[in-house]
Formats: sequence, C-alpha cells, structure tokens
Amino acid sequence: MKVLVIDDDQSTLDVCRAALEEAGFEVQVANGTVSALALIDGVTFDAILTDKNMPDGGGLGLLKTLRDRGDDVAIILMTAYANVDSVVRALELDVSDYLEKPFTDISVVPRRVERAVEAARLQGCAGRIAISWISCESVMPNWSH
Repeated sequence: MKVLVIDDDQSTLDVCRAALEEAGFEVQVANGTVSALALIDGVTFDAILTDKNMPDGGGLGLLKTLRDRGDDVAIILMTAYANVDSVVRALELDVSDYLEKPFTDISVVPRRVERAVEAARLQGCAGRIAISWISCESVMPNWSH
C-alpha cells in the first residue's frame, strides 16, 4: 500500500516513515500541503496521513480540496492541538481517522492506516453495489425483491 505522510516537522515525518515502512507500506513524505498536492497529482495513494496545522495550509484544507475533487482516499489527520471544533469539521469532511500527537506508541500508526484503508475500500464497494442496484432497478422496474 502506498502512503503519503505530510508534516512540517521532520522528526514526525521520520518516525512515521520508519514505522510504516517497517510494517510493509511504501511511503512518500512531504513537508507541506503545496508539495503534497504536487505528489498527489502524480501518484495514487491508498492513504494520506497529514498534520492538521502547517505553515502553508493545513490538513483540513487539504482534506476539503481532495474531497471537492472527488478523491476518496483514506485520510488520517494528526494534530497536537485537538479540539472539538476541528474534530467535528474533519468528520464533516469525511476524515478516515484522527490521531493525537505526540504518539505514545508509534506502532498504532500503521494499524490505524491499515484500518482506514480497509474502511475506505469497503465504503467504495458499498457505493458501487448501490449504483449497480439502482441500475438494475431502472432496467427491470417491475422486478420484485
């Protein structure tokens, strides 16, 4: 699985990259939203792990941009400044997960990424099934369930 980690703090990038690579993920890193968008435009990622607050924008803005483009990639927000408003806003934008920094146990990061990717895949499958069902009903409107 391909994961993009975005943070303006190099130590966070290093720790996340090491934990994810050790768990078997293919990892790329970006030190801000501008460089992240350039990477995202050229590569399909299974998950994006991004800091909520960065000098050149934040994870919430990136999340909104990606959702507005119709990108359903699993996105996990990280923050050292969690508050109810930002969690609610992230949920409204369909964030996959929310992690608080500093990490007390870095091994949780790969597990949460894996879980978020699986949830995004299942959500995508459910959407395709619903669309298929609607298509079948439009072709066979008198078909009884």
